[in-house]
Amino acid sequence: MAMDDLSDFEFRHARPDEMEDYLRIVRYVFGDDPEELEDDEFPMQPSWTWVGCHKGKIVSTSGGYPFIMRLNGCDVEVDGVSNIGTDPAYRRRGLVRRLVTDRLQQAHEAGRPAAVLYASYGAIYQRFGYGLASGSMYCNFDPRFAALQFGEKPEGQMERITRDRVEGVCEDSYMDFMRKRSLMMQRNDRMWKFVVRKGAQCAVHRDETGRVDGYLVYRLREFKRSTGPYGEMPGEPDPDQRLEIQELVWTDIKSFRALWEYVRAHDLVGSVTYNAPVDDPAWSMLLEPRVLKPLLYEGIWLRVTDLKSLLQSRLYDHAGSVSLQVDEDAACPWNAGTWRLDAGPGGQEVTPVGGTGEVRISIAGLASLITGHFSLSHLVRIGRASVSDPARLPLLDALFSTRYAPFCLTDF
Repeated sequence: MAMDDLSDFEFRHARPDEMEDYLRIVRYVFGDDPEELEDDEFPMQPSWTWVGCHKGKIVSTSGGYPFIMRLNGCDVEVDGVSNIGTDPAYRRRGLVRRLVTDRLQQAHEAGRPAAVLYASYGAIYQRFGYGLASGSMYCNFDPRFAALQFGEKPEGQMERITRDRVEGVCEDSYMDFMRKRSLMMQRNDRMWKFVVRKGAQCAVHRDETGRVDGYLVYRLREFKRSTGPYGEMPGEPDPDQRLEIQELVWTDIKSFRALWEYVRAHDLVGSVTYNAPVDDPAWSMLLEPRVLKPLLYEGIWLRVTDLKSLLQSRLYDHAGSVSLQVDEDAACPWNAGTWRLDAGPGGQEVTPVGGTGEVRISIAGLASLITGHFSLSHLVRIGRASVSDPARLPLLDALFSTRYAPFCLTDF
């Protein structure tokens, strides 16, 4: 069969009785251990799938969670793309290309102006117009050397709580944290259950009035053992536990400080891992910031499926107007053209206009700009955009700025 000859394949939703076969391919592709998965935690529904079948058998998979995502203070419906994979016996035939482009069309038809995903290989999705929408810092540090500046005593009180109480106790703090940011997801009961799945620990911070104003979800693991000729040796004097921070949510700097000191109070922990936003307070507050040993990683990739709707689906903290020109968009041709944005704190309006735009930008560059991950000045410098009047760049940078660096806590 020739590459990209898909005449022998059928593309459709998986049926309920096929979900075990669907998950079997997904787990194989991503190397997941079936023994470590709990199927009822964060399930993919058959109606959210889109699969390629050969002779009635699923051989290629995709899925999309119908998320509601924050975009600088506004809610926007997105397709949370996941589970993209193909059985090795059917690869190199264009199945992934077909599934990904089908999903973009479906997202547009469903009124979802963006698709978002975490990429195993970013190169795959850049071919389809996805742009980098967030970054993250992966930190692995020894908490004994991670003291905060000035040593102010934390206020309020920390409390460990059981898994079954997390959603009820922590939801308000999560909402406060989420509302201000970009790329954070609203959560239902299933998503909370996924966050606090088996093995998770949780601690909350209460202010002087008893209100929960921050929380920590984490795991404790033993990471170092000594062995001798007769097996395991007694523990060494150095800490031999690892604390893996899954979520650190804070509503003010006092609660952040208290949560950080709670982590450092684990005397048997010699290693803390922490996936943090690039504007995380710790980077500016530590006595010795280098102890974080941060590694910069990409986060969410975003694909604009409806340019007009997405531009209208975020807040603009500064007033301004600009015309944006997208020369071509093969997968979503309705995005191509010149669009005028008039925006400010009071609202925004996007209208199609003729002629040449003040800013020419690729569809992938637009994803980075709308989310606030890259400024227009940066996109111009790296060739993802051009501007007719460079003197306008500071004003346009301010127009598309966000209050916080975009970041998503939810894995999917």
